[in-house]
Amino acid sequence: MYFPIIVDEAMMIEPTETVSKADLDHYIEATEKVSEEARSQPEKVKSSPHRVAVGRLDDTKAARNPILSWKMYKEKKKDSGGE
Repeated sequence: MYFPIIVDEAMMIEPTETVSKADLDHYIEATEKVSEEARSQPEKVKSSPHRVAVGRLDDTKAARNPILSWKMYKEKKKDSGGE
C-alpha cells in the first residue's frame, strides 16, 4: 500500500500475482463499506478499530519510549505494576 504525495488523500495498492480476483473483490467491498460509513457515520470510522486485540496504537509514545527487547518489556511492565 502506498500513499502518493502528489495527489491529496490518494491511496494506491499494488497486489502481487498471488492475490486472487476474489480477494481483490473482497478488499474493494470492504473499502467501499468504510467509505460509505465515513460519510454516514464519521464518528464510527474515527473511533476505529473496534474488534481487535489491541486498541488504537500511540505511535508518538512508541517512538519516544521504544521497547526493543523482551527484557525491556518485562521491566516496563514491572515498573507500571503489570506483574
